[in-house]
Amino acid sequence: MAVEKGIGMALLKDIQCRTAQVEAGKSESNFRDGGGLWLVVSAERKRWRYVSSLYGKRIKIWLGDYPQLSLKQARLEADACRESIRQGKDPAIERKLCKEAGKLAHESTFEVVAMEWLDEHCRVKNIKPVTSARIASQLRKHIFPYIGRLPVDTLNEALLRKPVDLLSKQGHQQTATRVLQHISGVMKHAKRTSRIQYDPVSSLTGRNGILPVIVSTPKAALPLESVPQLLQKLRSVDCLLVIKLFLRFALMTGARSSEIRFARWAEFNLEEGVWTIPPERQPVDWVAYSYRGEKMGRPRMVFLSRQALDVMQQVKALNEHATFVFAGGRVGSPVSNTGINNAIRAMGYSTSTDQCLHGFRTTMTSALNEAMRFHRDAIELHIGHAAKGDKGDLAPSAKAIRDLYNRNARYLKHRQEMMQWYSDWLDEMGERKIFIEPADFNLS
Repeated sequence: MAVEKGIGMALLKDIQCRTAQVEAGKSESNFRDGGGLWLVVSAERKRWRYVSSLYGKRIKIWLGDYPQLSLKQARLEADACRESIRQGKDPAIERKLCKEAGKLAHESTFEVVAMEWLDEHCRVKNIKPVTSARIASQLRKHIFPYIGRLPVDTLNEALLRKPVDLLSKQGHQQTATRVLQHISGVMKHAKRTSRIQYDPVSSLTGRNGILPVIVSTPKAALPLESVPQLLQKLRSVDCLLVIKLFLRFALMTGARSSEIRFARWAEFNLEEGVWTIPPERQPVDWVAYSYRGEKMGRPRMVFLSRQALDVMQQVKALNEHATFVFAGGRVGSPVSNTGINNAIRAMGYSTSTDQCLHGFRTTMTSALNEAMRFHRDAIELHIGHAAKGDKGDLAPSAKAIRDLYNRNARYLKHRQEMMQWYSDWLDEMGERKIFIEPADFNLS
């Protein structure tokens, strides 16, 4: 093994590098800096080359172009080459390994692995682009600033829980839970792709995980006995007519806020009395979330009673040519959640503890179940839930078999009669101003 003599004998200055020219009649000229480092100048470029020998073999390595690689940087590169030779290693191979290691480290940062996971996750689960974009936004906002640039094999429990703990301390428990789920998915992907041997997230999730179990809080809804009073207040509330019609329609159909707010006229067949909610809608650029349709991701038929059709005729007289069926005060926009909630509050209800719009769904399902005449699966299909059978009546395995064989049932005629019964029940109580037990009200 031989190391070139003259180490530390720097001969070149930066001005010489800048002004160096190829000698006339030559294709390239060599300018020695010492310690095996040379500046090779041709008509097209200037390059740094390191020259030495190892075990009697001549070694020539191109280090990079000047001035992209400065004189100072080139000397540091040459020093690294000399150190490799001193250790009996080929500097060319060492540089290649270092470059590959750097590439691998970049390809194994949490951010790179996370985007790989997201692409695979959305493809396998057939997730909508809008949902994929929302997950990507959560990754960039809540996770990448803390661990995005770190290689996954350097991440431990303390680093992985930091984004989750911050959200939890701020009171954002649901977001913290989603973020932990994303982190878990990314690290499982890292293990599947052999980037890590042990998944440290496993100790952060499950029964003994770092987050408390989130208990779903029921949406505020009045007891059925208070519905007649609600109907009276709805008639007299001082608000925009379109919002009053919106509330009546929501009460009679039990549809979700976004399903009604972003509804378009093409979804309605008023002659047949059917509203078909699509799984996704054409987005309107200036209206946030206007792409939202049926929450469960499948078209859903909502049968409209005579009373609901009457509401739709009044809405049509107001907004027949508007983009949204329930268009609000702003041109091209639907009624706002704020306007809807303000109207409910104007009736004297707290939307947190008394009655909120989503609570109309509770009112409907409670009444239909109390009537003891409608199939529970039909009720679930109407409000847009998967048919789950009679809870408690069947063992889990038996229920799963039942749901499997019942998956194509739609109960169309039954649901149509059910909606008319419900609107008639509301009308009767509104006219008589008394509560009528659902089980005592006959199907008209």
